Amino acid sequence: MKKTKSTLDQKKRQYKRRKNRSNTKVKNKNKGRVRLLANKSNVYSYAYLIDPNGDVLCEVNDKDLKKGTKVQRAKKVGERIAKKAEKLDVEKVCFDRNGFQYHGRIKAIAQWARDWGLDF
Repeated sequence: MKKTKSTLDQKKRQYKRRKNRSNTKVKNKNKGRVRLLANKSNVYSYAYLIDPNGDVLCEVNDKDLKKGTKVQRAKKVGERIAKKAEKLDVEKVCFDRNGFQYHGRIKAIAQWARDWGLDF
């Protein structure tokens, strides 16, 4: 039991380090830009557009999608957030992966948002 707990603690520490490192880079290098924040839970994927003041401009999730794998549904999230950004006249964004590693669903959201017209 102790080994399992220490493994979970190590995973939490790694996540916090990644999140601090990525947030510092996003906030310091891209001041004045809208952030595209990608988030995920065990079941769903989320994407938010956040203005420089910290207000959420729009939010998209895949709770209404029933078909497809998690990555396929994340692609739809990337497509939807790009379409909403276009309606809000947002062209350039800064991608914030929120401490998650850049693979799987997070990568799918980013790539499809790029393909649908957002400039990172």
